[in-house]
Amino acid sequence: MDYTLFKDAVLDRLKEKVAEGKEVNVKTILKNNDLELDALTIDDEVTDLVPTLYLNYLYDEYVNGSTIDEIVDEIIFVSDNYSMHKSIDYEALENYETAKQHLACKLINREKNQKLLKTLPFKPFLDLAIVVYYLLEVEEGDFSTVMINYECLKKWKISEEKLIEEAMENTKELLGEYISPLSSVLWDIYNQREGSCSLEDEMMELMVKEEGQMPMFVVSNKPRVNGAVNMLNLRFMKKLAEAVNADLYIIPSTVHEIILVPAKPDVSREELDQIIHSINKEEIKPQDVLSDHSYFYSRELNKITL
Repeated sequence: MDYTLFKDAVLDRLKEKVAEGKEVNVKTILKNNDLELDALTIDDEVTDLVPTLYLNYLYDEYVNGSTIDEIVDEIIFVSDNYSMHKSIDYEALENYETAKQHLACKLINREKNQKLLKTLPFKPFLDLAIVVYYLLEVEEGDFSTVMINYECLKKWKISEEKLIEEAMENTKELLGEYISPLSSVLWDIYNQREGSCSLEDEMMELMVKEEGQMPMFVVSNKPRVNGAVNMLNLRFMKKLAEAVNADLYIIPSTVHEIILVPAKPDVSREELDQIIHSINKEEIKPQDVLSDHSYFYSRELNKITL
């Protein structure tokens, strides 16, 4: 059964099984990297925030052996058991002064998002783009996001520059910082420090010392969502570079996190780029890819370059 027939079969079966008063809806959504997905929701009159399931990924489950009935039951289970304690405050979105406290930034790839960026205010950064989203914590550690588009700017009567500048300032306060050595032993040490995301010198020195001659660090934010934007924190980049006594290669693991590697003579950037390209192609979901190559942070210039 091809994808189109699968989608029709799932929708027909769902409409037979969903409870009265609920409505099955599907719409095509443009996601990161201009990926178009069929977003399925089961809507009701109780809440304006319901889980979204992507039929494209459910089709993968079907191809791997799940039956239509099993997939339909999974959809209904997720929908019925999705506990939501908050809803979108649409009045807050109408007013910039109330909305801005929920705004944060993330990085996406410019070339891979040509369609999406026609609708979004953004600031170029090398071959990437800084964009803004509205962040709603629907449960502890569980977030829902809404991209800020040009219609929002028109409503708020503010400039792109002001939007991105203030959202960048707000990002750290909303989401914090996360850094963890790849070493599981050091992560245990880090965790014993109450999971602090502090960038104090003593913590940085401890991490570098424990990680050894070739430390590698995962950097994100506390919820590990859209955390690659923390590569723009030059204060942090400089502090870590000084701690390892080297410039840094930045590996764009995903849009959610980066990996920092000291730029030592025995580290080949060409090999790093080959690894990044291979992992993006084989391991990373298409909508999570940030870039197919590494970036370089210079201690002397306190600057990131291609």
